[in-house]
Amino acid sequence: MTELDRVLSNPSNLLMSDALEGVIDPHLLEGPTVWDGGDFRCYLEFIEFTLSGTLQSFSLNHKQKVIGVLVSSADAIKLLTGNFLMRYHCCDITGDLIFEESIDAEVSLKVRFQENNSALVSVVVKLIDT
Repeated sequence: MTELDRVLSNPSNLLMSDALEGVIDPHLLEGPTVWDGGDFRCYLEFIEFTLSGTLQSFSLNHKQKVIGVLVSSADAIKLLTGNFLMRYHCCDITGDLIFEESIDAEVSLKVRFQENNSALVSVVVKLIDT
């Protein structure tokens, strides 16, 4: 095998000396699979219905936690009933639970309707002062 053939057989963007080739499996050096926000499914559970959509954003500071979930406009319009959010949970693409929370704090909802028949629902949970 020529040097060029050996280098071309390595995983993308990896150059390894002959001395390391027998010690390190080059396939272990490949980068991890990176999931984007669309790989997480969130469920907002209200008293009379549940909204589900993809996790779009998450932020946390000492005053509040904000979770952004992209849902269909038809589902988001249900929020006009003034229903109360009881809990939410998010899962990864395999269905494994990532996080969940029952709501026992002050919550507000913001809905931004978008052009493609979807809506971004932002759940704002006020954190309890300590």
